[in-house]
Order: sequence, then structure tokens, then C-alpha cells
Amino acid sequence: TQRGKKDKPRNKNMAPRSSELVESEVNTTQSDWNDNGPHQGTQREIGGAAVAGGLAGLVLAGPVIGVAAGVGAAIAATTNSKAGEVARASGNAVAAAGDRVKHFDEKHHVVEKTKNGLKKATIRAKEFNEKHQVVEKTKHGLKTAGGKLREFDQKHRVVEKTS
Repeated sequence: TQRGKKDKPRNKNMAPRSSELVESEVNTTQSDWNDNGPHQGTQREIGGAAVAGGLAGLVLAGPVIGVAAGVGAAIAATTNSKAGEVARASGNAVAAAGDRVKHFDEKHHVVEKTKNGLKKATIRAKEFNEKHQVVEKTKHGLKTAGGKLREFDQKHRVVEKTS
């Protein structure tokens, strides 16, 4: 017999389906930990920790630190330490929030409505530009302004005096 979608085996490296998430994955206990080595955090915990760390780093210090913080949080989620506990807990919280957002979108079709709205806005902007030549007028204005700035600099030698 042909297997249905629910019976199909999953690659162990893939994130679990929401239906596959069980309480034991979310509530890891001390007895599940290997005291002699790294903790095997779930994909959900590690991915969520990476997102949480990355967002925190991005907000606090910018994109480069955000990437580093995301990688660091993912690595921490695999350790048997207090930092690992915190990273896994924040990873679970982020993953749960992601599940809620996904459910909200499935119910209200936010992504689809946003795409449709952006398509309509793009069409209207293109029509407006064709009617009023906004892009051409802007190009012409910038070209004229650039020429005037060059003339002003040649006359008053501003760049030369400030270098």
C-alpha cells in the first residue's frame, strides 16, 4: 500500500512538523542530559535559539553581531550548561511564537493579502509614473543639481578648501 503523508518517514535533520512536536521535546528534563558531554538540543530548540540570539544581537549591535550572536546561541543550545538551558528555553519560546504566527497566517491569510496589496501598489505606482513621468523628472532634477554643485565647487573651491 502507498503511505499517506502522516506515515512517511522524515529525515532526522529536518525540523519536525507541528503535529510531531511532543511534550518531551519541549520539556527536556535533567535526566535527559548527558553530564559527560554536549546536550543534544532538538532542531526546534537550536533553531529558535539561533533566531532569538540573532535578533537580539541585530537590535543591540547591528547585523554582524546579530549573525555572531545567532551562531553563538545555537551552539550554546547544544551545551549542558546554564547558558544552554537558557538558549534552549528561548529557542522553544521563539519556536512557539513562530507556530502561533503561522497559525494566525493560515487563519487570516496575512501573507497572501500582503502580496496582493503590494502587487496592486506596484501597478498603481507604475501607472502614476507613466502618467506623471516622476522617474524621468527626478533623474533630470538630480542631473541638474549635480551640475550646479560642480559649478559652485569650481567657482568657490569648497572641496579643495575642506580637504
